[in-house]
This record gives sequence, C-alpha cells and structure tokens, in this order.
Amino acid sequence: MKKKLLTIMAVSTLALSLTGCGNADNSTTVSTTETVTTEATTEATTATSTEEETTEAVTSEETSETEAQSGTLDGLAQYLLDQGVVTGSTSETMYSYIGAIGGFKYLDSNVEVYEYDMNSDTYKQIVDTNSVSGLTVSAINGPYVLMFSNDDVNQSVIDVFNAYK
Repeated sequence: MKKKLLTIMAVSTLALSLTGCGNADNSTTVSTTETVTTEATTEATTATSTEEETTEAVTSEETSETEAQSGTLDGLAQYLLDQGVVTGSTSETMYSYIGAIGGFKYLDSNVEVYEYDMNSDTYKQIVDTNSVSGLTVSAINGPYVLMFSNDDVNQSVIDVFNAYK
C-alpha cells in the first residue's frame, strides 16, 4: 500500500514538473497526467477494496467457527480453557452412568461438565435437588451441569461456566 502511495506521489510530482517546464503541448501533458493519476487512484482503490473484502472474509470465518462451537459441549470445554479457568486437557467421563448424554473433565482443575437432555427426568431431578447420583452440582447452564471433584469449588470457574452461551 505504501509503495502505491509513493508511486502516485512520484507520478503526480513528475506530471506537475513537466507541466511547469513550458512544454508546448500542455494539453497532452495534462491528459497523460490525468490518465496516470486516474489509473493509480483506481489501483489504490481496488487494493483497498480487496484488503477490506479479505478482512471481512476472515472475520466472517472466525465468527462462523465461534458460532459453530458455541452451544456445544466441545465448545464449552474449549471456552473454559480459553478463559484460563482450567488447565490441561480433557478426558471423557463415564457420563452415561449418571444419565448424561455427554461429558468431560479437566483432571488438573478438578472440573467435570456433563450435558443432559433438558426434557429428561434425570435433568429435572438435578434441577430440583442440585445433585446427581449423590454428587453436588455447582452450577447449571442450560443443558450443562458443572461439578467439582473433591468438592474443591472454584467460583471463577462457575462464573465463566455460567457466561457460556
């Protein structure tokens, strides 16, 4: 972009110099200068438009990826990690034993998250009792249920978990 600006400035300066030298055919010089300046301006405008389109495309792709992960169990796992409230990697849990349809845990952070069918009796019981299979539930966010291993409750994790959409 800087090179194009410098080129435009150089062409304009050259054109003005030639016009000021008293060339006998001023109309040709002005015409040539206008053509060169117009072409340079068109190139600069095209380059700017292309950069804007590229930026919009990248932003659109990032938004699509974020939206694709938003509202999924995998998206929640990544969100907790990205927010810095958990560390390590996820491992799958035996979620079906407690009536969940999915689940993961971060062993390094003592965090467990389960996904439930919100229409299931198990989910309704969790909402009513704030527990599942004798385990205390720390937070519920839509179909997701957050628990801590060893009752090691971390309010920062709860806050980020509740903010997930």
